[in-house]
Amino acid sequence: MDIQKTHMNKNVSFLRIRPCDNNNEIYLNSRRKEGTSAFLIKSELGLDVMEIHKKDFQTLSNDASVDSDCWIINDNNWKNFKDINPKRIVYDFKNNKETSLEVIDRLKPYTVLVSNSLDINFLKAINTKTKFITTAYVDTIDEALDYIKKGITDLLLRDWSSAQIDGFLVVEKTYLS
Repeated sequence: MDIQKTHMNKNVSFLRIRPCDNNNEIYLNSRRKEGTSAFLIKSELGLDVMEIHKKDFQTLSNDASVDSDCWIINDNNWKNFKDINPKRIVYDFKNNKETSLEVIDRLKPYTVLVSNSLDINFLKAINTKTKFITTAYVDTIDEALDYIKKGITDLLLRDWSSAQIDGFLVVEKTYLS
């Protein structure tokens, strides 16, 4: 873990996230023991989000009709989220630069999700009054280090153990704090 500490010169927030396949108590308790803190909710599964919230999990969804803590929006559905608090919006940037500028300036999302570390350079260079953090899904320590070196400020961790996280990332985030 020492190599990770030497490469990190600023705090990076993280969220342990995974797709939610079920909302029964056994499934939710099992995910809690694994360290999951947030679920991506797929509306087609018809899950009772209130049951998930009762267990203090955060929820994210791509569907405005789901009563989620936060929504991941994209170039095709962003207009459905005009009335949502910008802190509760994660914009999924897909390198459509013209549309992304419009989304960032109009909705002012607090978080921009990138799928490629090279996208961070474009996002740093845009001329906008909107202040946002960048985030990315990462599966490995090397992937996380690459994003951090390029200036990312937040990570979405899939299936990371507590041992991988200890001493590496400083602050676990919530979308509602």
